[in-house]
Amino acid sequence: MIALGIHAYTHDSAAALVRDGEVVAAAEEERFNGVKHTDAFPSGAIGFCLERAGIGLDEVDEVAISWQPWFKLPKRALAFVRHLPRSLVSLGPSPDGRIRGNLEIWNQIRILPRAVTRLFGPAPRTRFRYYRHHDCHAASAFLVSPFASASILSCDACGEWDTTALYHGKGASLHLLESEEMPDSVGLVYGALTQFLGFKIKSDEGKVMALAALGEPRFRADVRRLVGGANGSRPRVDTRFFRFHFDTKGQFYSDRMAELFGPPARPGSEPDARDRDLAASLQEVTEEAMIGLVRRLCEHTGLDSLCLAGGVALNSKANGRLLEDGVVRSLFVQPAANDAGTALGAALLACRQGSRGARAPRRFSPFLGPGGDDADTPGWARELGLSCRTIPDTTEVVAELLARGETVGWHQGRMEFGPRALGNRSILADPRRAEMKDHLNARVKFREPFRPFAPAVLDQARAEYFAVDHPVPHMTAVLLVRPAARERIPAAVHADGTARVQTCGREDNPLFADLIAAFGRRTGVPVLLNTSLNLSRMPIAATPRQSLRCLVESDLDFLCVGDLLVWKKDPLTQLVDEITGARTAQASVTP
Repeated sequence: MIALGIHAYTHDSAAALVRDGEVVAAAEEERFNGVKHTDAFPSGAIGFCLERAGIGLDEVDEVAISWQPWFKLPKRALAFVRHLPRSLVSLGPSPDGRIRGNLEIWNQIRILPRAVTRLFGPAPRTRFRYYRHHDCHAASAFLVSPFASASILSCDACGEWDTTALYHGKGASLHLLESEEMPDSVGLVYGALTQFLGFKIKSDEGKVMALAALGEPRFRADVRRLVGGANGSRPRVDTRFFRFHFDTKGQFYSDRMAELFGPPARPGSEPDARDRDLAASLQEVTEEAMIGLVRRLCEHTGLDSLCLAGGVALNSKANGRLLEDGVVRSLFVQPAANDAGTALGAALLACRQGSRGARAPRRFSPFLGPGGDDADTPGWARELGLSCRTIPDTTEVVAELLARGETVGWHQGRMEFGPRALGNRSILADPRRAEMKDHLNARVKFREPFRPFAPAVLDQARAEYFAVDHPVPHMTAVLLVRPAARERIPAAVHADGTARVQTCGREDNPLFADLIAAFGRRTGVPVLLNTSLNLSRMPIAATPRQSLRCLVESDLDFLCVGDLLVWKKDPLTQLVDEITGARTAQASVTP
């Protein structure tokens, strides 16, 4: 059974291909068109998946689409009528022209099979099937998880009409227990206040989570009025303060929001004390709501192993609270928990049905995207005026560079599926140097100074550094750093003493684990500062050309593509000569 999953026409479009339950390929379209969070038809991602599998579209048994555009259409129609004339705005384009009206999106999803066959050829034996959005989210987590049975929470802005769905997973089956509907959406409230704070909705929610650590939750009671969800109660949104229930593209909050918090922040302005405190309040109430949802879910199922999916599952601070507070014993978050992951979930659902419910247990790897090396990389480096050299003992040389305070782009193998760099498309640095955080934000990433960086720690050392001893291979939980360890890795510790951790063992990523181990042997600290290999507002680099651009356009010191080390000219050449010695002299391709 071969299934091609597609998520299209809303943010984070993507494709995934599954063969007999094994995930062959998955990628976001932004990796191919260069537009972060793109909603474009994923032609590049589909073409990559088919090429990776070595097949044509006519060999695919089912194309699985992660929306049912007609599902609960009557409720959407009633909501449209109820909110007239304000709801007329939903029929037009968004202010930036990117997102179309709901009816146009639904129609494009309805005729998506035509777009697929027009671009990839006729496929008379291929079925096209539509799956519910939250079912795809749930499947994307549970069906690749290590659990035979688990509680499953899908918490998103909104699917067709549902905003949150609670499931019991067993074997290959997903049983829906209950759901929440529009307008009661934890995700949309977080998005609306992200917009109120001057950030971009469906893109910058992570910035708000980072900003929250710098504030005090003095607006907690007011935010609770907006969404509820405290003390185990169900989320209930006060729609007087919002517009997202009738305007899905413009301003998500109403003018009444200013009555509670003052005027909205100007986009691009420096966050002030009010903004920091509002972010802290929003984050705390979101965590309370998530804890309430998960506790109710686990009471239903009697299981304390949890799978999380949906955009809210990328709130790694809330995920960490679930572990720190003992709400769950085990947690699995699929790295593409956002809407891109529904392409994977749809394909998994199709294979499950085609295989009569069978589920073959396999260890999930996030390295499902385009490959990393390219024979033309030295030539491209020459064209850019760069120096490069093939190096032996790659992990040892790069570890030495990092230990000496250099920053290194690390471009290896197939790239990650999802928004986190997990050691194949990373910018790496020494976490022992407190000044490294400001340097990376200002001179390499070109982003806000309050943004933190993740520590990638060897799996066997995680209990030494973090208060919760739990694997986090996909960088999906923020955990408290042990007080003694904070002094050892200050560049990776956020203002509140936490870090968004990535644990790494050789079974997760052998080359990256070897690099961390090599750094640990030199420094006594088996931890690297890890952030994605991109510049601000750019998708993570997919190709060597894109990675070379990051090197050229920033103060990044080195780039390692496979075993090729690339750098800007003198004085770094002398450092490379010192570290590599005569062993690499014959392999030099320095222009």
